[in-house]
Amino acid sequence: MDKNGLTGILLMFLLLMLYFQLFSPTPTPTEKGKEKQQKQVLPQRKDDINKAQAQIFDDSAKIAKLFGDFAPLLKGKEEKIVLENKDIKVTFQTKGGKIVGAELKKYKTYNQKPLILIDEKNNAFSLPIKTTDNRTIDLYQMYYQTKVEKNKITFKAEIAEGKYIEQIYELPEKGFLLSYQIKSKGLEDIFKTKENAELYWANDLPNTELDLVQTRYYSTINYYTKKDGYNFLSWPNDALTSTELKEKVEWVALKQKFFSLIFIAPNNNINNARLAHLTPDKNDAISKHTEANLQFSIADFTTDKAKFKLYIGPNDYKILSATKVKGLEYNVYLGWSFISYFTEYLIIPLFMLLEMFFTSYGVIIILLVVVVKTILLPLTYRSYLAMAKMKIMNDILKPELDEFKIKNDLTDKTLTMEQNQKVQQEQLRLYQELGSSPFAAMSGCFPLLLQMPFLFAMFMFFPNAIEFRQQSFLWATDLSTYDSVMTLPFTIPGYGSHVSLFTILMTVSTLAVTYFTSQGQQQMQGPMKYMGYIFPIVFMFVLNTYPAGLSFYYLVQNVVSIGQQQFIKAYFVDESKIRQKFQDYKAASKAGTLPKKKKSKFMELMEEAQRKAKEQQEAKAKGKIDVKKK
Repeated sequence: MDKNGLTGILLMFLLLMLYFQLFSPTPTPTEKGKEKQQKQVLPQRKDDINKAQAQIFDDSAKIAKLFGDFAPLLKGKEEKIVLENKDIKVTFQTKGGKIVGAELKKYKTYNQKPLILIDEKNNAFSLPIKTTDNRTIDLYQMYYQTKVEKNKITFKAEIAEGKYIEQIYELPEKGFLLSYQIKSKGLEDIFKTKENAELYWANDLPNTELDLVQTRYYSTINYYTKKDGYNFLSWPNDALTSTELKEKVEWVALKQKFFSLIFIAPNNNINNARLAHLTPDKNDAISKHTEANLQFSIADFTTDKAKFKLYIGPNDYKILSATKVKGLEYNVYLGWSFISYFTEYLIIPLFMLLEMFFTSYGVIIILLVVVVKTILLPLTYRSYLAMAKMKIMNDILKPELDEFKIKNDLTDKTLTMEQNQKVQQEQLRLYQELGSSPFAAMSGCFPLLLQMPFLFAMFMFFPNAIEFRQQSFLWATDLSTYDSVMTLPFTIPGYGSHVSLFTILMTVSTLAVTYFTSQGQQQMQGPMKYMGYIFPIVFMFVLNTYPAGLSFYYLVQNVVSIGQQQFIKAYFVDESKIRQKFQDYKAASKAGTLPKKKKSKFMELMEEAQRKAKEQQEAKAKGKIDVKKK
């Protein structure tokens, strides 16, 4: 390889590394719903809210002056009450009538501790209401009387006889959807019903996974508006990112990689929303700080419209789809629009079908490969057949083409444009003698291109599929994150500080696929000869930090691919018959005994382009001769 070729390969390697580091791009929001980037954070902050609500009021006169009729409700006994079902345990507090804890019972953190999405340290609620006497009352600061039923809690704050406000929570026997309603009676003359209530919710999303980098990468705020549908705050983004929505909002999700807290408004009565997220500095216990300010009419309290739902649970496509809330399944990121449709309607149903019969997710991955590769077998066969034909044609024509180059002094590696055109014209003529063209190789590439959606779909599906979370297989203890078999005492840029064995095996198998595939292809020259071996190395760097399940899928796919190629070669592609067919065609072509066949439009265009190029060369050469004569 010359110096220029080596330089080209190194540059290509660096470009590929840069590209694949950014390979999981942030999906592009619609222009209508694209968020506005704000420089300031939301005016209310979690710590400030918690501090204000923790105040001890001991000055009765001051309390009465500040809060009027609501003053008696600012003192009381603070108690905790629990609602739970098979899937979730939710803790409430009589002060505020609000949620102060939420634990997912069937999930654990990466170090096997209880998975708590909400607690008093990482969460804050505020619901200030404006009164007709120009006071502001935070409903989450008052003390409530409670009525507990089987799966329902009613928090009631009575200002006077027949004048009260209630917060009602109801949890079904299973699932992660908590119903929430705010209703009032007899307070129309106290509340400014023509104005908005502002429900503020801040949550420091806890880090529940081994790989904090990947968790933060996928942590954001998603939302769904009546006008524009699904959208999100830009990610991956560590800086403060915020938006203000002046339209009907159907739901807002404080989302991390595998779990979400989602506020749902079935009545589409959230009129405005302000959203923001920020990655905290030097706090590995938090994946993302999130804030949501949701505004709805105070009049909804009296018209029975202030009914909401809270989803506190996993980003599981099946579970989110079963809620029947429009667009909620989009909290499982499936890639760009075309790839997401492919994943949603083919990969996920196939995966769910296999889950019905097998409990080992390693086995499911193997079967997923087998099914997909079986579906793609006709394309694999056509691709292999086209490449085999191309190799045989090149073997047959190489001696004549080499002889032509020697005869016309065209053996130099650095040919001029005119000399290259001359070689191409001769090559085209020789291919025509075999009844083919140099572009026949494209028929082998096209089936490979048709297989690309499967590769991209898997690349997006595995990192976001909670089903692989904490599922072990062989030496991997968690298929949803990397399988580290060795921790390095240093960090390799673009690779990391650990060694993933599945990724190494995947790389070796990809190199093997490249080797076997190249045996059936035309021998490439120069730097291109090495490109097939550079790509696997690039992927090794990229996939080292990706889920072990993805690397294992690619490993099994490569093994099956090699097996399919050898099977096709042994039983379906007879190279000796193909060679004899080409030689017979060539003999008949030279003897002029071939039946007349109408040329394709493409071949006519190619011949016309070659003829014009030849005329230009001859005209240029003639012009040079005339100049010399003068």
